[in-house]
Amino acid sequence: AEMLRSQAAKYIARGVLQQWARDAAVLSLKDLRKEIETAGTDPLTLARNLHKPVVVVLRRLAALPELGAGLVVCDRSGTVIFRKSVEGFTVPRHGACCPLWPLFGALAQTGMVVTETVMQLGRAQAQFECFATSETQSAPSYNALPLVQAVMVLLPAPAGAGQGRSMGSTCRVCPQEGCSARREPSILSSGV
Repeated sequence: AEMLRSQAAKYIARGVLQQWARDAAVLSLKDLRKEIETAGTDPLTLARNLHKPVVVVLRRLAALPELGAGLVVCDRSGTVIFRKSVEGFTVPRHGACCPLWPLFGALAQTGMVVTETVMQLGRAQAQFECFATSETQSAPSYNALPLVQAVMVLLPAPAGAGQGRSMGSTCRVCPQEGCSARREPSILSSGV
């Protein structure tokens, strides 16, 4: 693509496209849509019924445009390496994300599936059902920690889902006062 001018952009795009191709080979959107018709969008139910890894189901759910889902992927350091935006949930392009996101909870135990209804503080105040898990990215080797990625899909919460947990996008622009996870002051309360 002409927009990918730098070597870094090409490298990142190649990795994303290779992951999409691997996921498509494991689970077609046609099969996923068919299962959603009978089982709904719960990722664990879909993974069990389709006999597919939860992490693949999460990424494939985000590939269905009709669901209006967002997707965030981070590496073991917590650095966001992929984002698919969804209206009402901001993923910062620079700097650290809110540590309260289920995405980061999933890094604590590889393979555990975390779910939570969340509402990001700000203008939109939209609620999302978040599902997150992490997976090992590298083959085991002696005396080396495995490379891990965490994946979080954000599905619009159904009407009547109840009050979601409030969280920010990043500390610098989060209005939440008294947050135990705050790592720096907010410019909204303390000024620039």
